[in-house]
Formats: sequence, C-alpha cells, structure tokens
Amino acid sequence: MSLSFSTIKKLIGAGLIALAGFLNFYLNIPAYTNIKNLKLAILDRKDAVEQKIELIARVRLLDEQYSQRLDEIQKLSTLFPQEKKIQEILSSISSMAQDSGMELRNIITKIKEDTEKNMEGKTGMILVEISIAGQYPSFVNFLSLLEKNLRIFDVKDIGASIESASGNIIDFRIVFETYYVRKEVKPVL
Repeated sequence: MSLSFSTIKKLIGAGLIALAGFLNFYLNIPAYTNIKNLKLAILDRKDAVEQKIELIARVRLLDEQYSQRLDEIQKLSTLFPQEKKIQEILSSISSMAQDSGMELRNIITKIKEDTEKNMEGKTGMILVEISIAGQYPSFVNFLSLLEKNLRIFDVKDIGASIESASGNIIDFRIVFETYYVRKEVKPVL
C-alpha cells in the first residue's frame, strides 16, 4: 500500500495540527492554573477589603457615639478622676468650709491601697479626715455642699465636741472616702 504524496501531505498537516494543539494545551495549563489561583487570591482580598471597610465603619460609629457622650464621659472623669488629685480634694474641702462659714482646722489624707471595695484593683480610695469648727447650721450647710460636690465623698464617721470657752462653737471631726481610677501599669519591655 502506497500512499500518495497528497495523502502524506494531509497526514503531516494533520499531525502538525495535532502536535500544535497538544503543545498549546500542555504549555497553557500552568497559565490556566495561575489564573485560577489569582482569581482565588482576588476573592480573598475582596473579603479582606470588605472586612476593613466594615471595621472602619464601626470605628466611625464609635467615634460618633464618643462625641455624643463626651459630656457624660467628662462628668464621669470628674466623679472618678484618673489620678489621685489630693490637692484638688484639699482645695474643694477648704472652699466648702469657707462657703459654709466653718473654720477648717486640720486635714489628714491617706491613700488606702488594699481594700475589698476597690472593683478588682481598678479603683483606689483616699481616706480623708478633717477637723472643722463652727455652729451647727453651718455644719449642716457644709455637709450639703459635700453631698452636692461632683466628686463622690462617702462619709464614714462624724464626731462632735463642744469647746468649753465659747459654748456655741462645735468642733466636728469627719472621716470620709473618695475614689479615683487607677492607671494600668504596663510592663516595660
């Protein structure tokens, strides 16, 4: 069986076409795999971008809520300051005594480190003991001013004694606690 020249030509052409198709398929498989992997990476990045957009939206919402409640936060920081601010306590007590007509005689402050009521170490207490002298209505006015103060004062003990020389002046001793928020101590690395 002899093949004619035109048949051989056709077979060689068909073989070359088949070889070109096979080589095209074989050489392009890595490119298709790469494209598939890139599509997966793009989907992962889209998810990451969407999560970041959502987080940014949450941060903006929290910032907006913080701005709306800034007055409340400032009031709370007055009630529970971030520092002990003993000088502020002394100044306000002196001012209240003067405004109520009482004579401030002595102030003793002591920082209470270990207490049961310190909210798991987040708040600290300052124990304050004062001695004031004056008439009873002035003392009631002083207690009213102490109660109305923005900073929280918990009165623990009140004592009174009358001076023998001037029968209408009473010496009062008041012990109370006030609070502050402890700063978290971060370890130095």
